[in-house]
Amino acid sequence: MAAYFSDTAYQRLPVAVRKMSKEAQTVCIYLRLRKSEETIREEMALPPHEAARLIAEVKRTLIVNGNYDIISDPSFVPLEEADGAVADGPGMEESVMARNFLRALRGALESLSRDDRRVLHLFFERHMTAVEIAGFLKGTGVRLEHGGAAVTGPADVFAMIDRAVKNLLDAVGEATPIGRGTLTVKGLKDVLYQTGVER
Repeated sequence: MAAYFSDTAYQRLPVAVRKMSKEAQTVCIYLRLRKSEETIREEMALPPHEAARLIAEVKRTLIVNGNYDIISDPSFVPLEEADGAVADGPGMEESVMARNFLRALRGALESLSRDDRRVLHLFFERHMTAVEIAGFLKGTGVRLEHGGAAVTGPADVFAMIDRAVKNLLDAVGEATPIGRGTLTVKGLKDVLYQTGVER
């Protein structure tokens, strides 16, 4: 690798990127500096296909983890074009990928059971802890089931959330290329913390 940055530059990268290869991390630093693919390829002495692959991998990871803004300039879409086709331009591929991912996530949420959606809503949208959710269920008399049994305590709530997020990950993975191989349970939880869950 021809280019090197300080340890601090690497430490300032998002956690998801720091888990990637050193080459991918270096690509992310270049993207933060708004360097072109050609510049990255030359500076890192990479073959064209490898540079393109690393850049795409870093962009997917940033989109999935809600950190894409660190490498992109804000783009504004006129309201009359917000739901329609938008002219092609810089960053449009990533914008389309992010939009498709969020659409797939909404569809996956709708495919979950009512109980799974309800517990995810309380946890990610209302920001209730497992203890608070268990107390809420007991206090209101609402019955949620996990594996055929009633959810009664915090451990049951955590198990239900974990299973629901895994089911959600499977459904998203089926619907979008950002799913399998890139998105993890932890990554999806981070996305849900940022976007919330509409009931």
